[in-house]
Order: sequence, then structure tokens, then C-alpha cells
Amino acid sequence: MLLFSLFINASIARTFPLGPCPDPLPAGSADCVIFAKDPSGADGGEIQRFRNALREPVDMRLGVALSGGGSKAAPFAMGVLAGLSDSGLLADVDAVSTVSGGTYAAYFYFNRLIARDRMRAREEPVDERYVSGLFYDCTYRHRSLERLSGDPMLNLCMGKGLQDAASPVHNLAQAFVRCRQDVIEPMDCNAKGKKEDFSEYASAISLFAASVISTPFHHVANTLFDWTIDISPTRSSYSIGLGSTYGLIPNTADAIPGENQSDPHLASPTPRPEYFTNAQMVGDAVTSAPYTFGDLQTMYLKARGGARSAEENVPLWIITAHAAKSRSAWGWMSTPEPNYDRDIFEFTPFHAGSGRYGYWNRPLQALDLGKATVASAAFLDANAVKYRGAKKTGLALLAHGFNANWGVDIHNWNTSSGRRAAHSILPFPFYWLDGLHARSEVKDGLREAVSSAYIRLLDGGNSENFGAYSLISRGIKNIIISDAAQDTLGEMQDLCDLRDQLWKRKERTLHVPGLQDFGAHCAEQFESTKQHEQGYGIRNWPYPVLAACVSTNAIDTACADTASIAHRLFIIKPALDMECFYKSQQSPSEAYACQPGDKKRIDLSSPPQITKCAVSKDGDQNYLPCETAGYLVDNWPKTSNGKGFPQNGTVFTTVDSSPELYGAYRELSRHYVRSLGNDAGLLQSKFDQLAEQQRLRPMPLMEYETEPVSWQGDPFNAL
Repeated sequence: MLLFSLFINASIARTFPLGPCPDPLPAGSADCVIFAKDPSGADGGEIQRFRNALREPVDMRLGVALSGGGSKAAPFAMGVLAGLSDSGLLADVDAVSTVSGGTYAAYFYFNRLIARDRMRAREEPVDERYVSGLFYDCTYRHRSLERLSGDPMLNLCMGKGLQDAASPVHNLAQAFVRCRQDVIEPMDCNAKGKKEDFSEYASAISLFAASVISTPFHHVANTLFDWTIDISPTRSSYSIGLGSTYGLIPNTADAIPGENQSDPHLASPTPRPEYFTNAQMVGDAVTSAPYTFGDLQTMYLKARGGARSAEENVPLWIITAHAAKSRSAWGWMSTPEPNYDRDIFEFTPFHAGSGRYGYWNRPLQALDLGKATVASAAFLDANAVKYRGAKKTGLALLAHGFNANWGVDIHNWNTSSGRRAAHSILPFPFYWLDGLHARSEVKDGLREAVSSAYIRLLDGGNSENFGAYSLISRGIKNIIISDAAQDTLGEMQDLCDLRDQLWKRKERTLHVPGLQDFGAHCAEQFESTKQHEQGYGIRNWPYPVLAACVSTNAIDTACADTASIAHRLFIIKPALDMECFYKSQQSPSEAYACQPGDKKRIDLSSPPQITKCAVSKDGDQNYLPCETAGYLVDNWPKTSNGKGFPQNGTVFTTVDSSPELYGAYRELSRHYVRSLGNDAGLLQSKFDQLAEQQRLRPMPLMEYETEPVSWQGDPFNAL
């Protein structure tokens, strides 16, 4: 009774301590929170006015969405940024919205922009090669130049004066990220291929042992009580790994081992922080010093007053996570109806929040950019809602029971510090009482906002896995999407989810002219009992860029009604045409026409010899990039039998990636995005051209009895 009385006294009159934001929001307003007037969370214009008052640009025309998908999505997103840099379109990008693995790549990019801004003197001119230099990499299949005799990549390396893996002076940024692909093994910078590297097994054993030892303490702090103390060894390793891989800025080639070596200084308990511009020690590991959303805001506002060049331009960075509806066991046993307007939590340089918890008119101070990246990418958590039913509950029990929760708790700004203090001394199950009490004090539309003393943030893919919805909500007309989530069958589930939510929340329809019967296919995806699997052939994919549109015309499946198109989507997907690749190597003097359908049986029992490949940004777009082609051939017949690349599993690539796999994904998307050209003013005409071509020859919808992972040398017999 004493505890209950203390809780009641501390929580009375303590909801919404910041107060509501006025609409419109005047300059210099005190801390406040704004909610959409519509109880569903749909913006009636008040949220957009709020953003613009906080200095988000009113008229943004080109956005980039980098999807989730762990360490598979990260290199693919990196390639999209690299391709935009190569073409010059990066100078025209107004906003970058990121989820999970896509946030890794954006963290790499923005961390380095902030570092440059902080180190540059006031009047010092911008290094014209700084941004493009972030994406230099001449380590083709991580071989030394001596072994590249006769390889077309050799001329590119020599011509640009770049160095190979043994001496990565001019391509430090990419060489370091490439060698650090074991993100859950902090500071193992390893140039060795996976088959040669056994250190991850020792790391996995030590993490398992640490998790077992820490589990009793975890249950005292986070089961018996709700203290939100993070003592998960796996989460700590993941966080440090992300921070070091994508956040550290090496300043010497000593930070990167030579071929088939692993630097003992980096893998030992005494690493060398002097190898990096922005290093800090976390225990025995070196990771990046924290940059804040305040640093991001300062740089952004400074750049907006400067020239619009690829070197000077700084896009608005929107990091998205999932704002969990529930933090308790009740949530583990239920699957709430998706609602992007309420579920998506945004971090920006100017504000933070979601439709469920409201938007605070300040950049979040509780998390720096690195921690926000971890929140956006926390795919392992008991509160995840990606699965349903018994599978969801079982995974939640395992994650919580074995201290493997990776989500992040922040203070709920709709509750007081007094309530949190009272909440912290209540043991299970009494700490649920404060939420019940708070919900009883407010009207229906705001009950979820006060139901917990904390906001649980986890992988943004639990709501929208593209990052496109935040750009669409801001009215951005042209959106380039990196769609790198696991999609072995070509089911396009994330695109179907976006289509469903756009209709429910905005009464707009997403059309894809290049995918046969796309609307009917999506409807089938949402059926509770599907009779068969169906999808679009990932390995007979002819489109470098897939065109889609968001339209007010529900029947304009061709995206031809220009007046009704609200948004044009340019979708880049890890998919390729294996027949086209094979034939292009058999007849390198003739550009083989990659078209959907009408595939012929070809013998893929032995790999082709690479006779021609695209080696630079000016390379022939009819051929795959050399690094991607090399990975396909090096991993034959696995890749020819429908296994692995370009659709490796998300979990596999996160815990077991390699330098070669990183390069293959990065160069594939880099190659694809360059086909958009170099003039943002021509994107509408480019879209019209793509939509018409793809409407005339759409990808056929295929049905599978089981997952097509073994095609006996013929990946096209399903057609």
C-alpha cells in the first residue's frame, strides 16, 4: 500500500508536462509537443506546418530512401549514395530518409560530413574531392594489383592513381568499411575472406557466455523491476561494431591490414585510437566519438546558405525507428494493426517523435547519432511486431529471456520525472499500474501517449521498411528508393505494405507498371491462408531501375495520368538477370538485350569467363560491374542455383558478411543508380520513359510451390 500510495501521489497531474505546441509554432517557442488533430495520427497540415516552422525546407523535390535489411542493405545503400555522387545527382538531393541497414550507410556519410565541417576553418574552401573520395575503392575482389594482370579493373586503378588493398592510401574510407564487415565482432578489421577467417567463432562463444552470465542481473533490472538498464552483451557488441565500422574515420593506412592479414593492434585489447580522426574508447574497443543532432543541425543550416554542389550540399537526414505501442508482455502476445502515421518515429536535426507519442520541438538530446542509428537498426527485440501469433510470442520470450533485447528506451516526454521515479520502485506486476492510471486520466486519442513512462524504439522495419513514407508525407515529388530487404522470391512485400498504408492513410494508390498484376498480387499477400507462393523473378530481373508512382487515380496502373501523380518512385533492388549476364560474357562484342519473359534454357553448370564488365562510372551500362561479376563467378554454382547473392538473408549478412560480399552489393546498386543520369531536372521525363517501357513488357508474376532455391542449372524453368 505504501508503494501504491507513493505511485499515485507522484503521478497525479503529471501527464503532458511540456504542454501542447501552438499552431502555427512561433519562433523561439518553449519546449512543447504537437499531436495530429486526427486521432488516427493522420496529418491534417498541422504537423507539416510544425516542421516548416522548425526550419525544415518547404519545397523539397528530390529524396532518397535507404531501406532496412541489416548488413545486406548497408552496402547496397552505400552504393546508391556512391552512384549519386558519381553522377552528380547528390548535389540535388534534399532529404535522405533511412531505416535499419540503410541508416548504417547514412551514418557513414553524415558522420564524415560533420567531421569535415568541424575541422574546416571558417573561410576554408571545400575540398572538391572530399565527398567523391568517400566512395573510392579499387580493391576488386580484394586482390592485390599484381594479381590483376589482364583484368579490366587494373587500368581503372592505375589511371586514377588509387592503391590496392595492400596500401589503401587514397581509398581509406571504403577500404576500412569493407574490412570491418563483422559488425558484431568489434574492431576485427580483417581483409581475409570468410572461408579463411575463424575468429568470429571465438567471438560468438564469448558473447554467448557473457549473455548467460548477465541474464540473472538482466531479469532483476528489467523483469522484476523496469529500470531500463541495458546489460545485453550482444547489443553492446552490435552497437560498438556499428559505431566503429561506419562511424570511425581512419587517417592512416595503418588502420587497415594488408591482404590476408588482420592487424593485431586492432584486434588486441590495446587498439590504437590514433589511427582515427574521431576515436574514443569504450572498454577495450575503439569506436567513434559521438556527434549529436545539434551538430547535424548546425552543419545543415550552414550548408543551406552555401552553394549547391555535391561537395557542399547537405540533405536533411531523417532517421526512422519503430515506436512500440507496448513495452510489456501484453504486447508480446498481440500484433497491433500497422499504422505508419502512429508507428514511425522520426529523428531529424530539428525535432523527434511519432504520431503515437507526439512530436517534440527539439532535436533529441538523449541519443547521439550513433545511438539513434542503433535504435533504427535494433532488429532483435521482444517488442518486435514483424511476426504474428505463436512465432512472435516465442521469439519475444527468447529475446527477453536470454537478454538479447537490442531496442532503446528513452524518457517519454508526456510523463514526468516523478512518475518515472515512482515507476522504478514498483516491482512486477505493479509497475503496470502507473500506465493504467495515466490512461484513465486522458481521452482515447492520447491514451497510448501516456501508457508507458518510457518510449521503446526498435528497428524501423517493424513499421515501414523503406523510409519512403516520411518523404511522401513531406510532399517530395521524386524519390529514389534503395529496396534491399530480404526478398528471395521477389514477393515485394515491403512495397505491398507501403501500397496498403498509402491507401488506408492517404487514399492514394501505388502503381507499378513493370510488375504484372501488382495490385492483385499485393491483395493475395495479405490473405491469411495463401495456397501458394508467388513473386517476380529476382534472377531474371531486367530493370536497373523499377518505376512506380503514387497517384490519386486508383485505376491508372500505367502511371500515365501525369496530373494525378503525386510522387514518382525510382526503385533500385538487389536483383539481376542471370541469363543476360551469362550471354553478355559469351558474346561481349554484342550488347545482349535484357527483357522480361521469354527466357530460354541455358546451361549454367559451369561459370562463364569474365570477358567484359563495367569498370567505372563511364562504363557500359549493359554489363555488370566487375566486382559484382567477379563475386558471381567466384561463388558459382551457388549463385547460379538461386542461393545467396543477390538475395542473401538479412540475418546471415549481418552476422557473417565478408569484404567480397560488401563490394558486390555496393557496386551493383552503384551501377544501377547511375542509369538515372546526371540531371535532376530530367527525372520526370526519365520516369515517363521507364514507366512506358516497363508497361509494355512487365515482369511476369510466377507461382512457386516451394521456395525456388535449387533450379538444377536452369533458373528460368519456373517461367
